Amino acid sequence: MKPVQCSSCFKQSCVGGGHQEKDYCSSHVHPEVFVEAKKIYAEDTETGLLAKHAAVIESKGYMVWPRLKDTIELARRMDYQKIAILFCPDLAREAKKTCRILEESGFSVTSRVCGIKKTKPQLPESLMSELKGHGPELIVNAGLCTPYETEILQYAGVPVTTFIARDKRLNHYPASAIYASEKWRDWAKEIYRDKMGME
Repeated sequence: MKPVQCSSCFKQSCVGGGHQEKDYCSSHVHPEVFVEAKKIYAEDTETGLLAKHAAVIESKGYMVWPRLKDTIELARRMDYQKIAILFCPDLAREAKKTCRILEESGFSVTSRVCGIKKTKPQLPESLMSELKGHGPELIVNAGLCTPYETEILQYAGVPVTTFIARDKRLNHYPASAIYASEKWRDWAKEIYRDKMGME
């Protein structure tokens, strides 16, 4: 059996409740997962609410709201009061502004920079334990590097979202590595021009 590969699918029938009869389509190969998901949404109130509000926010804000507005709306709908911001020293100014906007939006905000005591770094588990002492209901990544983000978020224990994906080389816009590649241009030509007749 092939691994699930949603990136190979252009129909996205699952969005409308259907599926493709392909050996890479999770809706076709693993229907039991979706049955179990419905059960969890029904039994776990917070998970069900999170899924519901995520869908509403996507329908209202898709291609309209910036990501920070998405975050604020989700926190409001989930009735979160306390938000923690994690950031890299390289993005201190961005983190400060993010905290101010969240505070002006009515949230209690805690912020924590990584890299304290770089000669003897704080263990991720210890950092998250310290942060949890402030009781955040939502953690927002405002610019951690990939390795530290990966380490830290193992210990989060509460919902986490990313606001800024740190990428110093590409001005914190990591997707531009794809858009600027020859492979992307070849793919775009094949899909949009050759298959769909679009320029």
